[in-house]
Amino acid sequence: MVKPISLTLAICLIVTCGAAWGDAEQQKPKDPSVTFTFAPPAPLTYTEQTTSVRIMVAGGPEPIEETGVSKVKMTITKADGGYRVVAEPVSFELTRAGKPVKDPVMEAVQSVTVTYRLGSDGSLKTIEGLGSALPAAMKKAPKELQNTLSALFNEKTLIEREKGQWNSRLGDFLGRVGHKNSVWISLGMFPMPNGTQASYYIVALFMGMVKQDGRDLVKLKLMFTEDASRIPTLVNDTVRDVVPDLPKPPVIQTVKGFSITGSGERLIDPSTMLIYAEKSSRDMQWIMPAGKDSSMPVLLQETGESRFSYSPAPGS
Repeated sequence: MVKPISLTLAICLIVTCGAAWGDAEQQKPKDPSVTFTFAPPAPLTYTEQTTSVRIMVAGGPEPIEETGVSKVKMTITKADGGYRVVAEPVSFELTRAGKPVKDPVMEAVQSVTVTYRLGSDGSLKTIEGLGSALPAAMKKAPKELQNTLSALFNEKTLIEREKGQWNSRLGDFLGRVGHKNSVWISLGMFPMPNGTQASYYIVALFMGMVKQDGRDLVKLKLMFTEDASRIPTLVNDTVRDVVPDLPKPPVIQTVKGFSITGSGERLIDPSTMLIYAEKSSRDMQWIMPAGKDSSMPVLLQETGESRFSYSPAPGS
């Protein structure tokens, strides 16, 4: 699905539960190893509500604070020997400095329905529907914003971004065996206002199993960095030990002056790959041109939380 974005920030699509985090009770299962298997009950319909709070400081006297709340209906069915996942927008609300804001461009983008076609193992094959995002935005945008929108919402950029998000949440775990202190390294993409993509690492650390509503869920600790050399320190400091045989991170093309720090958590059922809770907090910094021969530093602080409502609950 296309996640909320603000024209004032002109930054990115946010990366982007029936039960609260506090309801999860730490358990010690008999077998600490699990295999991540994509096997959701199908057909299945559920909603994902994502709340994102962003505070941006960019040279002005006051920071810009915005809160975006999006709700999407997700439908999973079996099709063509695999699965089809349809993300249909339900609602989108934007507030700035605590006051509701009408954003015709974002409302147009948020109306786009996206279809993901998967293999039988949950691997992503194609994404359909994102090609209509840019035309919808252009119809509502003033002329001075059209170049920026073309960079942010063209179909190729959106597909690359969605593929990265799918893989970092699900695809990179498929078929893998995990246990406490297992580590996965995925790639994230942060879309810059000029249309370039700043790549960074999403490090997922298996913290253990939790019991929630009769389900054994994996608790993953998420960490963000653009610097591969920091990954061992981030992991070892978290577990207060030395984790051997960390996966080798791929080489990425970073944008000069871009940095990202932060962490998050995810609760996921390894037997279905359904997510039950996800939250994160990130700080991003970069240099933005401010004139012919000048530039200014930009700081974006972003917190996000996604809640998933399954009705009826899988397995009930």
